[in-house]
Parts: sequence; C-alpha cells; structure tokens
Amino acid sequence: MGWQWVPHYTVLLTMAAALSAALALYAWRHRAVPGAMIFVLLTLAVVEWSLTYALELASADLPTKVLMDKFEFLGANVVPTAWLLLVLQYTGREKWLTPRNLVLLSVEPLITLLLAWTNDLHGLIWADIWLDISGPILDLGLTPGVGFWAHTFYSYLLLLLGVLLLIRSFAHAPRLYRGQVASLLISAFIPWLGNVVWILRLTSFPQFDLTPFGFTVAGVVIAWGLFRFQLLDLVPVARGAVIENMGDGVIVLDAQSRVVDFNPAAQRIVGRTASQAIGQPVAQVFSDWPGLVEQERDATAARGEIVLGEGEEQRTFDPRISPLYDRHRRLTGRLIVLRDVTERKRAEEALRKAHDELEMRVQERTSQLARVNQELQAGILENARLFAAVQVELAERKRAEERVTISLQEKEVLLREIHHRVKNNLQVISSLLKLQSGYIQDAQALESLKDSQNRIRSMALIHEKLYRSENLAQINFGEYIRELAVFLFRSHKAEAQGIRLSVETDPVLLSIDTGMPCGLILNELVSNALRHAFPDGRPGEVRIKLGAGNDGQLSLTIADDGVGFPAELDFRKTGSLGLQLVNTLVDQLNGTIAMQSQGGTEFRIVFPKS
Repeated sequence: MGWQWVPHYTVLLTMAAALSAALALYAWRHRAVPGAMIFVLLTLAVVEWSLTYALELASADLPTKVLMDKFEFLGANVVPTAWLLLVLQYTGREKWLTPRNLVLLSVEPLITLLLAWTNDLHGLIWADIWLDISGPILDLGLTPGVGFWAHTFYSYLLLLLGVLLLIRSFAHAPRLYRGQVASLLISAFIPWLGNVVWILRLTSFPQFDLTPFGFTVAGVVIAWGLFRFQLLDLVPVARGAVIENMGDGVIVLDAQSRVVDFNPAAQRIVGRTASQAIGQPVAQVFSDWPGLVEQERDATAARGEIVLGEGEEQRTFDPRISPLYDRHRRLTGRLIVLRDVTERKRAEEALRKAHDELEMRVQERTSQLARVNQELQAGILENARLFAAVQVELAERKRAEERVTISLQEKEVLLREIHHRVKNNLQVISSLLKLQSGYIQDAQALESLKDSQNRIRSMALIHEKLYRSENLAQINFGEYIRELAVFLFRSHKAEAQGIRLSVETDPVLLSIDTGMPCGLILNELVSNALRHAFPDGRPGEVRIKLGAGNDGQLSLTIADDGVGFPAELDFRKTGSLGLQLVNTLVDQLNGTIAMQSQGGTEFRIVFPKS
C-alpha cells in the first residue's frame, strides 16, 4: 500500500468533511426540530464520502484506490435518499414517510452497494478499472457500467423530486421561509452541478470527481442559511392547517414559543402585520395580552376570556390553545385560535338585565298591594263608628278583599311564571353549553363545561320545585337531594361503574335563599366524589344525609368509601374552583364545614335553617 502527496485536494476534502461534521453537530443539538435527525444522517454521509475520496486520491496503488472507491459508495448511496427524506419532512409531507415507503427507498441504495462491493464478479458498476498515470497525480481510471448509470439516474430522480418540492414550497411560503428554501436549493444544485461536470468530463482534469468538492461550497451555503434564516430553528410547523379567510384569528407558534404564522384575522385583532410578528417571541407580540401569554406557557390551564377596548368598541375573545405534534408525538409547536364572542356576551348581558327588570316589577307590584291593603284596613276602622256606614263599609271591604284575593292569586301565578321562566332560561344556557362542548376537543375544557352544566342544573331544579310546589316560599329539600343525586349519577355514568347511592334525609323545608347554596354545595361535593374517589373503574358507595337538630341547625353530610382526599392538600386553600365555591357558599350560609379522610372522604356542613 503506497501513498502520494496531494495536499491541495486532500485539504479541500478534509475541510468539506469538517464543515459537514460541524453541521451535523449543530443539527443534533436542534434534533427536536422536524427534519433535524435526517439532516444529521445526510451530513454524516457527506463526511464519509469526502474522507474516503481524500484517501482514494492520496493512495498510490490500484487495490487501495478501488477499496476506497467502494467505501465511497457507503456515503454516496445515502445522500440522495436522505436529501429526499429531508425535503419531505421540511415541506410538511411526513405522511409519505411510512415504513413501507422507507423500505422501498432503501432497496436501490442497498442493491447498488452490494453491486459495488461485488463488482469484480460482474462489472455492472465499473466495466473497466485501471490506474490512470496521465494526469499530475496517480488517479483511478473507471469506465461506468450499466449499474452505475442506473444508480445515477435514480439519484438524479430523487434529487429532482426534492428540488421540485422545494420550488413549490418556495412559491407558496411566507417571505420569512423563502430564504430558508433558497439556501436548501442552492446547496443541492452545487454538488449536483459538480457531479454532472465530472460525469460528462467537462473540465481539464476529468479524472477528479468534483461532487465532494461541491459539498464544501454547499456546506458554506447551509451554514449561511443556519445563521441568516434560522434554518433548523424556525420551520413552518402548521401552515397547511391555517385558512387565510377564517373569521377566527389563528396564530402558530414553534416549539420555542415564537410566532411562525399569523393569518389576516389575527393581524386585525392584534394590530400587527405578519412581517412584524413572525419570528418574534409570543410574549413580545402579545405584550398587551398578558392573560394569553400566561395560558400559552401552561396549555393545561383553565382558559379565560380576554377583553379589549372600551365602550362600544370593546370586544371579548375566547382563546383556544392546542399543542401540535409530529407523527412521533413530539411537540413541534402550538396553535392559538382567537374567537370573537362579543355578540354572545352581549346576549347574555341582555338576558340578565331582562331577568333583573322582571324581578323589580314583581317587587313593585307586591309593594302596591301591601299599601292598598293597609289603606283599606285604615278606612274600615275609621268608618266603624257609624252603624249605617259600617254596613256600607263591610260591603266595600268584602269587595276589596275579593280584589286583594284576586291580586294575590295573580301574584302567585306571576311568581310561578317567574320560577318557570328562570328554570327555562337556565335550561337554555345548559343546552348552549352542551352544544358548545361538541366543538371542543380538549378533555379538560369538556370537563369544565360539564361542571357548569351540572351547576346550572342544580339551580334550575330549585326553581322547578318552587313553581310545582303549593308553597312558593319553600321546597322539600329531601326530595330535591334525591333528584339531584340521581341526575349527577346519570351524568357521570356512575352506576355502570358499580358506584351505589345512599340517601337519608329528614323532612326539611328550605327557602330559595338557603336551598340554592345547599344545592350548589351538594352538586360540587358529589361530582368531586364521582370524579376522583373511584379511579380506574373502582366500585364503591356515595352517602348523602340531611338531618335537623333541636337547636335549629341543619347537618348535611356527603361521604364516600373511595381512595380518600389527598393528605397533602388543604381543601380550604386548594386551587380547585369547585372547593373554593363550596367554602364560599358555606360562609354565605353562616355555617361550618369539616372533613375527615379515613376509609374514604366525608364532608359535614352545619348551618342554620333560616
């Protein structure tokens, strides 16, 4: 084995290998970005190709040159396939990268590699091999065979397909990404051009393969793309999912929480153009929306509405944040949708004002009746001193009492109608929440809507009991407890899981002022028990007990025999909205609440009856 001194060529090839290795290391550090791992494979193949070609040029005997040429096929076979895979993943066509297609793309490189290493038996890759001494250095003379031309055609076809995909991506890409695509196109054309020049022997040194040298220039172009256009840092993660004419504002973030897409509706809402927002951190673009920035940092947090502007120009938005994953379930970014719910909020406000106005009219009518009754009684006493006048006044009083009775009956009908309408309005709101849940994919958001529906149902049931009751002031709370508990069990499908219900109540009548908070407390604690006390399909029992003491105090107990309340949590200071609501309602009742967690969880609330 002999060697020859060829410093100019080996230095250039070593530089190409070193630059490719540096690019591979950079891509490895950004391996979470789509396409980075394939880019690592591509650059390592170039490293192997460049180094083995440098050894081929430096060797001075035919066997060593032939051996190095065979080793070159390891990298040269990988480059076209890896190039196409990189382009497919970069342009968002990951659905093409199925196991079946990957196997098919691997067939030709493996066959070519096998033919290269067994060329002595058939000559399909190189029909003739000799040591060329006609040039300035000893070089390997080769006559291409049928297999070589077939591999060249296949490689050019893959390269051409990747270039066409990049050109199409360049034509449709936002201005930010065109620099990235251009750098990839230039880096592909340079080695391709060098390979064409070498195959067609268009230079004065036809024995030198210019393809690896082309990778040196291509590496410089890619390095320029890395730092100038943030290649492998900013990539289009969800452009295909954004519809430009959507009424909702759509913002796409990459894995580093930077804006990578911004539809026209979002530009109008935020007041920034796409060129001002794309590539900037979300905290900078939405500096006037701190609530949205906080939600983006924790995509599992409960969503809240965002209000912008004042007066007639005020608008309300409902933000929805969804994570974006690639086919390997790796987080590649987030999708933010801003929905304008201003009209819905205005409708809700109008409904509330109508309800308040109706209640005010009922109070005014009641006051008028009271004053009339007082005036009648005063007139009767004043005229009672005269016998004749008494007879007349008695008749008058009888007629007045009839009018009062009719008025009271009208009041009762009106009160029943009020309770009926309030119940119907609450059911309408519950139905709207149910319809809205059909458009929501997020499990936590669906659970929040379900909790809201159950709370509304507990309040609606109070009004239903009142307008069906003969006594409009009070309801049978024991009967109310049974109906609400059965509804919650049906809503959570508890019986199918084997969870039993036990209800024990004394005959207790409660006013709406006491019954409404008690109903909401019952809803929250029973829902918490059904949701958290029996994980993984565990059966058990939920017990509800309502008792009245001799001291005018009522006792409401909700217990279960489930896994128990977490010892590390304080139910009075927890971040749970449901438990915060329970503590607030207990204070509203001027009551006390206690909890014990032995063999399950038990909450006991003691409060005055009125």
